[in-house]
Amino acid sequence: MEPAELMQTPLSPYDLGEFFGGREDGINQATYKNKMGLILLEYFGVIPGKNDVPRNCEICNGQMRAVSDRSRSLGWRLRCVEGHTIEPTKNTYIANITLKIVGANLIIQAIHAFIDQVPVTKFMKYVNISSATAIANYDYCRDVAAKIVWHEYEQIGGENDVVEVDETHLFRKKYNRGRETPWIHYWVVGGVSRTTCRVFGVLVQRRSAEILIPILRQHINRNSYICTDMWRAYGRVDEHFNNHGVVNHNEMFLNPRRNEDPLWVPIGRFADACLDRQWVGPAAIPGYVPFRNHTQGIESSWRNLKSMFGTCPNVERTEEYIAEWMYRQNILNRLDSLAAKFDRFMNDIRRAYPGVGLVAMDRDVVNCQCHECNTP
Repeated sequence: MEPAELMQTPLSPYDLGEFFGGREDGINQATYKNKMGLILLEYFGVIPGKNDVPRNCEICNGQMRAVSDRSRSLGWRLRCVEGHTIEPTKNTYIANITLKIVGANLIIQAIHAFIDQVPVTKFMKYVNISSATAIANYDYCRDVAAKIVWHEYEQIGGENDVVEVDETHLFRKKYNRGRETPWIHYWVVGGVSRTTCRVFGVLVQRRSAEILIPILRQHINRNSYICTDMWRAYGRVDEHFNNHGVVNHNEMFLNPRRNEDPLWVPIGRFADACLDRQWVGPAAIPGYVPFRNHTQGIESSWRNLKSMFGTCPNVERTEEYIAEWMYRQNILNRLDSLAAKFDRFMNDIRRAYPGVGLVAMDRDVVNCQCHECNTP
C-alpha cells in the first residue's frame, strides 16, 4: 500500500495494520516496519528525502550531497565538498530519537494514538513498549501541538459574538481534605466563543483584575460581548469590551432563569449561536430575539480540559496540556475524520520542525525566529 492510498482508507484505531502488516522476502519484520515508517515520514515531509537536501553547507557554504552511510538512522548523511557532514534529521521531529531502538513505525503509531486520544497506558501495552518510551512519544506530540496552536492563535470573539470567560482550579482537594498540592496555587483563566467554539487558556497564580484584564484584552477581540460570573476582578470588563453580562452562580446558572422571560436584543446584535435557542414563545418585541447570560460553554470546556490531566506529572507541564486542549478544540476537532486529523498533524510536525537549514518553532511566539515568523 502506498502512503497516498493509506490516507484514503479508514484507519484502524491506532495500529495502522494495513500499512505495517506486510513483509518483504529477506527482511525481518522489525526492519520492514521501520522501512515503511520511514516511507510515511518522508511522504509527509517530516524527514527529508535525498532530493530534499540543502544545496549549500551551513558551515562553509560549499555544495552538499547525500552520501550513503548505513551507520546513520536514515542510511545516509549530508557531506559537502570540504568534508563537513550534517545529519539529515537535524531540526526534524526525530532529531533526538534513536530509530534503531524505537523504530519509525512506532513513531507513526504513537502520533496516530495521540491524535485519537488513546490513553498512553493502553497504547504502551498494545505495542509492547516501556512507559517511558510511550510517554516520551506523547510528549513530542504535545510539544508540536503547543507550538502550532500559539503560532496560529487569533483573538476569539468579534462584533456579533459572545465570549464566555471563567477561571478554574485544575485540581481541588476533595471535601477540602488531604495534603496541599502545588496545583492549589494555580488557576487557569480562559474563554470560549459561542459562535466558533474556539478557546484559549492561560495559567495564572492570582485572579486579580491587574492580571486577568490584560490577559482578556490579549486573547479576545475588543468588540466582543463578555459573559462572566460575579468574580470582582471582572467588575470593569465593560470598559475594555463591547458590554458585559454576568450570572450569579450562587443563585442561578442562567440570567434570566429558564422559567423567566429572556432578555430581548435587536436582530443582528448577536449571531444565532449566541442566542437562546430553547425559547419557544413569541417575540415580546417585534424585530428582537431572545438572549441569556451564562457561562455553560466555558464550564463544559473546563471538563474537557480536566479530563486530559490524568497523566500530567507536575505543574511545570501544565501549560503543555492546556496547549494540547486548545489545539484539539481549535484545530483538530474541526476536521471530520481521523484520517484528516492525522494528515493535518503530520503537516504541522513539518512546520514545527522544518529540517536542515531552517529554524524550528519556539513556543514563545513573540521571540520566535522560525521560518514562519520571519516570513513577511
